[in-house]
Amino acid sequence: MTLFLLPANFFDSGVSLCPSKQFLNMECLGCGLTRGVQHAIHFEFNLAWEYNKLTFIILPILIFYWLHLFLWVVYDYNLYGVCKSFVIKK
Repeated sequence: MTLFLLPANFFDSGVSLCPSKQFLNMECLGCGLTRGVQHAIHFEFNLAWEYNKLTFIILPILIFYWLHLFLWVVYDYNLYGVCKSFVIKK
Protein backbone atom coordinates (compact mmCIF):
# COMPACT_ATOMS: atom_id res chain seq x y z
CA MET A 1 0.00 0.00 0.00
CA THR A 2 2.94 2.29 0.62
CA LEU A 3 3.96 2.06 -3.03
CA PHE A 4 0.85 4.05 -3.99
CA LEU A 5 2.03 6.98 -1.89
CA LEU A 6 5.58 7.08 -3.26
CA PRO A 7 6.42 8.71 -6.60
CA ALA A 8 6.86 6.33 -9.53
CA ASN A 9 10.61 6.94 -9.82
CA PHE A 10 11.36 6.51 -6.10
CA PHE A 11 13.30 3.24 -6.52
CA ASP A 12 14.87 4.02 -9.91
CA SER A 13 18.19 5.21 -8.53
CA GLY A 14 20.44 3.97 -5.78
CA VAL A 15 22.41 0.86 -4.97
CA SER A 16 20.81 -2.52 -5.66
CA LEU A 17 20.13 -4.64 -2.58
CA CYS A 18 20.06 -7.91 -4.54
CA PRO A 19 22.80 -10.30 -3.33
CA SER A 20 23.09 -11.77 -6.84
CA LYS A 21 23.76 -8.32 -8.27
CA GLN A 22 26.13 -7.38 -5.43
CA PHE A 23 28.31 -10.50 -5.29
CA LEU A 24 28.03 -12.08 -8.75
CA ASN A 25 27.28 -8.98 -10.83
CA MET A 26 24.36 -10.89 -12.40
CA GLU A 27 20.69 -10.00 -12.32
CA CYS A 28 18.34 -12.61 -10.86
CA LEU A 29 14.72 -13.16 -11.93
CA GLY A 30 13.51 -10.78 -9.24
CA CYS A 31 15.80 -7.89 -10.13
CA GLY A 32 13.71 -4.88 -11.11
CA LEU A 33 10.47 -6.39 -9.82
CA THR A 34 9.89 -3.71 -7.17
CA ARG A 35 10.60 -0.98 -9.71
CA GLY A 36 8.37 -2.73 -12.25
CA VAL A 37 5.46 -3.00 -9.83
CA GLN A 38 6.00 0.61 -8.76
CA HIS A 39 5.74 1.84 -12.34
CA ALA A 40 2.82 -0.48 -13.18
CA ILE A 41 0.67 0.80 -10.31
CA HIS A 42 1.37 4.32 -11.56
CA PHE A 43 0.21 3.22 -15.06
CA GLU A 44 3.68 3.47 -16.63
CA PHE A 45 3.46 0.04 -18.25
CA ASN A 46 6.27 0.52 -20.76
CA LEU A 47 8.79 1.23 -17.97
CA ALA A 48 7.41 -1.65 -15.91
CA TRP A 49 7.99 -3.99 -18.87
CA GLU A 50 11.57 -2.73 -19.25
CA TYR A 51 12.43 -3.29 -15.57
CA ASN A 52 10.99 -6.79 -15.26
CA LYS A 53 8.56 -8.68 -17.46
CA LEU A 54 7.41 -10.80 -14.51
CA THR A 55 5.67 -7.69 -13.18
CA PHE A 56 2.65 -8.52 -15.33
CA ILE A 57 2.38 -11.96 -13.74
CA ILE A 58 3.19 -11.02 -10.15
CA LEU A 59 1.05 -7.86 -9.90
CA PRO A 60 -2.31 -9.56 -10.71
CA ILE A 61 -1.46 -12.30 -8.19
CA LEU A 62 -0.69 -9.65 -5.55
CA ILE A 63 -3.92 -7.78 -6.31
CA PHE A 64 -5.92 -11.00 -5.97
CA TYR A 65 -4.15 -11.79 -2.67
CA TRP A 66 -4.74 -8.29 -1.27
CA LEU A 67 -8.42 -8.42 -2.28
CA HIS A 68 -8.79 -11.86 -0.72
CA LEU A 69 -7.09 -10.72 2.50
CA PHE A 70 -9.24 -7.58 2.65
CA LEU A 71 -12.47 -9.54 2.24
CA TRP A 72 -11.32 -12.14 4.76
CA VAL A 73 -10.41 -9.62 7.46
CA VAL A 74 -13.12 -6.99 6.96
CA TYR A 75 -16.12 -9.02 5.85
CA ASP A 76 -15.31 -12.48 7.29
CA TYR A 77 -15.56 -13.86 3.76
CA ASN A 78 -13.09 -15.38 1.34
CA LEU A 79 -13.25 -15.56 -2.43
CA TYR A 80 -13.91 -19.30 -2.32
CA GLY A 81 -17.29 -18.75 -0.69
CA VAL A 82 -16.56 -20.26 2.74
CA CYS A 83 -17.23 -18.11 5.74
CA LYS A 84 -14.35 -18.55 8.19
CA SER A 85 -16.72 -18.64 11.17
CA PHE A 86 -18.19 -21.91 9.82
CA VAL A 87 -14.85 -23.64 9.23
CA ILE A 88 -14.43 -26.62 11.54
CA LYS A 89 -11.20 -26.38 13.47
CA LYS A 90 -9.49 -29.51 14.70
